[in-house]
Amino acid sequence: MRLFIGLVLAALCPSVCLAQVTPLGPQFQVNTYTNNDQSSPDVILNPSGAFWVAWYSYGSLGNDGAEHSIQLRLFSQLGVPVGPEAQVNTSIEGSQRLPAMATATLGTTFFAWIEAFSNGSTGARGRVYQGQAQPNNNDFPLDIAAGTAPFSGSAPAVASQPEGQYVVTWSSLSSPGTDNDGLSILGRRFDSAGVPLTPVFQVNDFIGGDQINPDIVSFGSGNFLIVWDSGASPGDDSSGYSIQGRYFLPDGTPVAGQFQVNSTTSGNQTSPQVAGTPSGQAVVVWQSGTSAGTDHDLTSIQVRRFSSAGLPQSADTQVNTYTSLQQYFPGVSADQAGNFIITWSSDGSPGSDNSNSSIQARRFTSNGSPLEDQFQVNSFIESRQILSRIALASINHFLIVWSSLGSPGSDNSGDSIQGQFFVHSPIFSNGFETGDTSEWSATVP
Repeated sequence: MRLFIGLVLAALCPSVCLAQVTPLGPQFQVNTYTNNDQSSPDVILNPSGAFWVAWYSYGSLGNDGAEHSIQLRLFSQLGVPVGPEAQVNTSIEGSQRLPAMATATLGTTFFAWIEAFSNGSTGARGRVYQGQAQPNNNDFPLDIAAGTAPFSGSAPAVASQPEGQYVVTWSSLSSPGTDNDGLSILGRRFDSAGVPLTPVFQVNDFIGGDQINPDIVSFGSGNFLIVWDSGASPGDDSSGYSIQGRYFLPDGTPVAGQFQVNSTTSGNQTSPQVAGTPSGQAVVVWQSGTSAGTDHDLTSIQVRRFSSAGLPQSADTQVNTYTSLQQYFPGVSADQAGNFIITWSSDGSPGSDNSNSSIQARRFTSNGSPLEDQFQVNSFIESRQILSRIALASINHFLIVWSSLGSPGSDNSGDSIQGQFFVHSPIFSNGFETGDTSEWSATVP
């Protein structure tokens, strides 16, 4: 009879019902250093199987106590900390902020971040780690070419290529290329030891307005896609900021010119993030000042998918179903099959958090179909939760991290870094495969 009921449930319920997710343990505080603010986390799944979380901290357990430093902490896939947090940066002059990471299958991990000084000058720095968080070298400058210093208000982004190389992109106040009209998007390739493989190159080929907030994804071929905000567009969006993208060959040669990602053109389109699959499909998410869907209150979260040939697979699609107030600062991650999860900040929540802003998430299949409604990530519901990022072991096993004003842990001095693991829920599968019905409320003979 249990088998029959299982077959009926499978027939009546879509496959997602057999793959619901549930929190693995409670929300937890990532940082152990609790003086001042901890902000802007990034998270990856390393080939060793550990989740790496990086963020910037005002102060450090290491030797950088003067201003902001870059911190790192590792967790197992079961959510167990692998050692204490550790300082990434070796350069301690200036303020080290806005970290980004990428990891290669060969076992190296590349860090990039912004360095800002009291006189207003900026730089970008990087550091390479091997295996389980063993640094290969001291940190080093990324923007060696004159006139390519990054804009301090925009985080860099980094992606790995199949042979162990890395591509870093950032927004700059000037360019070695043709764009001298405000901020431009730049890039540079590095080998697995952090040695530059190319000069700094200009990503955008359309000149007009500021170019800011880049993100990047690399594919199994080594090709990569960079997306960003643009104050002007070569496409049909002349209403404000638009989302732009450009594909590149593995060596950094452009495949073609930049293109407009968004199909909705009213209001500003900002804060893009991109994820992809080894075979070349891409998913771009962003914050929109309007929506072709149901959210006409303030800002919404939009998504658009692209094929391995770079062709759009749909028009813009609204991600959020809760439509009150603002939805902003999205993040996205995809598995190898193309299933993806989007996370974002919401002013308010369909869940329990209506104190300020909450962290929301929603899962999608590779064809863009939602697996369920959006759900609230944070269980600590006091004050502000923002700047979420996500890394996947699978569509049913992932870690979301974010910055929280306040903490259920020991950090109440300002912003802290929080995390929540999610895993597959056995609610439907338990007993059907094993015959163990001990967790059932009742059985039918």
